[in-house]
Amino acid sequence: MQGALIDLGINLSAPQSEKLLSYLSLLLIWNKRINLTSIKDPLLITQRHFIDSLAIARFLHPTGRFMDVGTGAGFPGLPLKIAFPKKELVMVESRRKKVSFLLEVIRSLKLEGVKVVEERLEKIRQEDIGTFDEVVTRAFGSPEIFLKLSFFLLGPAGKSIIMHGPKGKEIFPSLEEKATEIGFAQSRVETYMLPLGNEERTALIFSRP
Repeated sequence: MQGALIDLGINLSAPQSEKLLSYLSLLLIWNKRINLTSIKDPLLITQRHFIDSLAIARFLHPTGRFMDVGTGAGFPGLPLKIAFPKKELVMVESRRKKVSFLLEVIRSLKLEGVKVVEERLEKIRQEDIGTFDEVVTRAFGSPEIFLKLSFFLLGPAGKSIIMHGPKGKEIFPSLEEKATEIGFAQSRVETYMLPLGNEERTALIFSRP
């Protein structure tokens, strides 16, 4: 994993790498009891979940607050939190069993500055949770609704980031138009390749004024 991360410009310390491996071990154990991921092969989990999550690190500030919406088994939030220990993370997940897993990972890895909210994004209000520098998702159903809801959770110059596959380039033009209507000041699409498989990914990034 370390070589692939270096290819992405990410250099983790030994303790950070150990936390990622411990996280992977917990995921494999829990995945036998509840459906956290349909992928069973540890190498594929590493590529399509861990490395995929860390690939967007370049688009985040190393400090501040960020939210991961529809985090599921903790992706991309937890790998990014391990890479950026000074960032504060709020993970939003509505399914109780997955929330239990996330809490176990936080406890076992002794992660600080991490909160899990068992709720749907539609019911989260800024006055209850504050604002964020980035709101990220790779599992929210409607990109348009995500942009509308996340806009009001962002601080000045905050970014909503949608993780997508190659088709992200196809949906970006219509999303860019919607984002302008909502109030975003800038929009861009970033294309990159995942190491250990050379798979194409896109990050759709929308910035507030």
